[in-house]
Amino acid sequence: MKILIFGGDGQLGKSLRDAMTEKSISYIALSRDDADICNSKLIQMKIEEIQPSIVINAAAYTNVDGAEDDMQAASLVNDVGVENIALCCSALNIPLIHFSTDYVFSGASSIPYKPSDLTNPLSIYGQTKLAGELKVQKHCTKYLIIRTSWLFSHYPKNFLTSMIDLSSSHTTLSVVGDQTGCPTNALHLSQAIIGSLGQILHNNFESGIYHYSDLGPCSWNLFANKIFDLLLSEGLIMQPISILPVKAIDYSYKALRPRYSVLDCNKFYDQFHIEPAGWELDLKQTINLYFGRKQNH
Repeated sequence: MKILIFGGDGQLGKSLRDAMTEKSISYIALSRDDADICNSKLIQMKIEEIQPSIVINAAAYTNVDGAEDDMQAASLVNDVGVENIALCCSALNIPLIHFSTDYVFSGASSIPYKPSDLTNPLSIYGQTKLAGELKVQKHCTKYLIIRTSWLFSHYPKNFLTSMIDLSSSHTTLSVVGDQTGCPTNALHLSQAIIGSLGQILHNNFESGIYHYSDLGPCSWNLFANKIFDLLLSEGLIMQPISILPVKAIDYSYKALRPRYSVLDCNKFYDQFHIEPAGWELDLKQTINLYFGRKQNH
């Protein structure tokens, strides 16, 4: 088995690489510099050259507010680029694992969203991610679309690392308290994907849309409080930080976010016999990894 990962330099791509290295799974991870998914001829050449058993697309335009100002850039990666990969995987009969987002939902629900529930994205980002999902469904016969939520890791540019960085210069922070979702450790997601590879390789699965997030619905405010409690208990900050709850409508977002985006992941658990993990499970380890990484680099 040989896995090809697009978006290998993002936090999910790096987490997939870490998890595969730990399990001694053969993979090739390509960064945007190696293979821009918006270049259809280059993508076709790379996939034909590598001849992977499974392709994983972890490449995405993820700047939610930035997409409101530059829909073309978001659409190029999240829609056109995804179609380039899907067309090639379909032509070569290679299974594709593609990642999407809870932001395809409006947030009007009060119960966890199932993969079959009606989508209605509020943002350009969500719209472009949904467009990418539709391209995978249109072109591929062997595929998984994995919607996930609130992804974090010890790699930079996510909510966890932003909170850690802010802790060095703030004693009070305002964090949104009226949006509910499930933080998801990128390593937990990567381990879950690895758990599905055997069935995908042997075509012993149902192609379609699946959800995977960690257990434990919370607000961004509650998530931040948990992070700062751990920073304090680990001696990584010297004094408590006051976290003030604010309403999303009063925050300076350009893009609307779903008020509620908890995902029902039972379809994924049942199909691939995966045991769910809570986002708090390895949070302390992830924080310590981040500080270790800063010291080493």
